Amino acid sequence: MKDYITLILITYFLSFVAEWIRSSKIETARKLYSAKIHWLFVFLTIITLVYYSAKRSTSFGDTGSYWSIFQNDIVVSDIKDCWNILSWDENNAFYALSGVIKLYITQNRETYLAIIAALINTPIIFFFYKYTKSFELSILIYFLSTSFNFTLNGMKQSFAIMLVAISVWMIEKKLWYLYFPFLFFLVMQFHRSSMIFFIIFIILNIDIKNKPEIKKNMPYIILALGALLLISSPVTKGFFASFAEDTNYGNYSNAINSGSTGSNPIRILISIIPFVLGMAFRKYIEPHEKYYHIFMCMTAFSTVFYMLGVIFVFYARFALYFNIFTIPLMTWVVYYAPKNKRKWLYLFLVLFYSTYFYFELFVSLGFVWDSNIFNVIDLKDLLAG
Repeated sequence: MKDYITLILITYFLSFVAEWIRSSKIETARKLYSAKIHWLFVFLTIITLVYYSAKRSTSFGDTGSYWSIFQNDIVVSDIKDCWNILSWDENNAFYALSGVIKLYITQNRETYLAIIAALINTPIIFFFYKYTKSFELSILIYFLSTSFNFTLNGMKQSFAIMLVAISVWMIEKKLWYLYFPFLFFLVMQFHRSSMIFFIIFIILNIDIKNKPEIKKNMPYIILALGALLLISSPVTKGFFASFAEDTNYGNYSNAINSGSTGSNPIRILISIIPFVLGMAFRKYIEPHEKYYHIFMCMTAFSTVFYMLGVIFVFYARFALYFNIFTIPLMTWVVYYAPKNKRKWLYLFLVLFYSTYFYFELFVSLGFVWDSNIFNVIDLKDLLAG
């Protein structure tokens, strides 16, 4: 765990410098910005993430399973074999990509994990840099909310999450003729559960001219619909079990019917606090951020799926798609809040997510200070060498 904390501190420092160069009005910062030095620190942030990801233990989450499939199940001798991997199951773009990596680039574990980490995290980091108002805070929340953990654990779905995030501009511009093919032919080939974003696109773009209050109150409507699903679960669980069978969560359909849970009240609290803050500071954010409505609704969906996840594990995995949109929203809350509240909000978010990080990793997952999550070379190793 001490290596994990080191990773968080290093990336926070690098992203803080990048944000200071971008936003500071000091002459030195302006000169550095003109020289594009801020991009150096953005790339150093990415490189640090990728390095640590590559050095993680195979015992962390599902990393060992992914490596075993890469090592033993993916057998490729030409590009046709990589393409044939898609026929393994309903959607295996991740393993087809892994086949290409194995055939043309590397069969080394750390190099393979580094490539996958770079492909997932580079677009995500640029997503944060583009949409957030505090790059270092977004990186910190990315770690403390354990969203980064999932890129180490659920790599297939992480690809889908990343692709959904970077395509949000298509939703904002209502480019359904681009978004739907992108979703079907690319995103869903990494994780079939992303099909839900066909419905999400429609919900987010509801705009009834005679009823503007419907769009304005959509985050509340989403929560209300979620509560309705929760109440009606004794009746609707059979339908959602059959729906799960058509996705990567097909093996969860029995868990849905048996009531296996994938969430808890703490996770619901973690999601409801950003929702409350986003709505509470709406009047400050909305006039300045054209993506506010989309990100706010995504945060509402996160809360809904964690809430439903208390009953069915199937729902909680859907929440992972929406968590990434909560992070820029929290930076907007801090940035646009009245000046006398900004430092307190910043401090609150750091303490809030730090507390969650502690309970998730130390209490729930049972990690200790000396847990070897990342087998990295530290300063002591360099000096000893």
